[in-house]
Amino acid sequence: MFVHRLYAFGIFFLFCATYAHGQFAPSQLININAENLENKIINGQEVMILTGNVRFSHGMISGSSDKATQYKALNKVILEGNVEIRQDVMLLKAPNVEYDGITGNAKAENGVYLSDRDASVTARKGYYNLNSQKADFEGNVKANQVGTFISSDKLSYFRSSQTTYATGNVEVLSDSGKLTANELTSVRLTGETVANGNVILTNDTTELYCENFYDSKLSGLTTASNNV
Repeated sequence: MFVHRLYAFGIFFLFCATYAHGQFAPSQLININAENLENKIINGQEVMILTGNVRFSHGMISGSSDKATQYKALNKVILEGNVEIRQDVMLLKAPNVEYDGITGNAKAENGVYLSDRDASVTARKGYYNLNSQKADFEGNVKANQVGTFISSDKLSYFRSSQTTYATGNVEVLSDSGKLTANELTSVRLTGETVANGNVILTNDTTELYCENFYDSKLSGLTTASNNV
């Protein structure tokens, strides 16, 4: 069944795994260096405005931006302009990233791009937490790995179970065929895929309509149910 090829890749495992290796102690301060430094008071908070060749690091994460606004008391930084975050071979790019060094929460907006080995993903927004190892993307989400493409309105990934959950206008394409559904769950560790709601599978020889679809790579079991 062509669906084996569609979901086996677990596109967001690579992204979340890199952040899992970058975990840190909550007391560890974000380290930032730049050519220019200016101290200011913003909304009652003492902040540092850094510009010119901005470089930052926290745990195993490092990166760069055009500008950084650091709230040391909060251990938070707002990165602006050509933001890049690297971990080994992983690269994350966005115009703006807000990063909380205490909670490990990061928010990237206005267009997010991530690449890691043979996988890449783009979205309008991206949220991730270094401690829970959970990543969320929303807004025109598109992922690609070795010629297999998945698109959806929203996508969440849970690294501990290597589970991808996509919702809203889900579409998966490869040279073997196409699958569309309202929602899709793919568990890479068990090789299981579940699609629900207006499921349509098509290829050169097959056209299948159903409400619920299940496929297991390990057991070889494939089932379709309800309004088949």
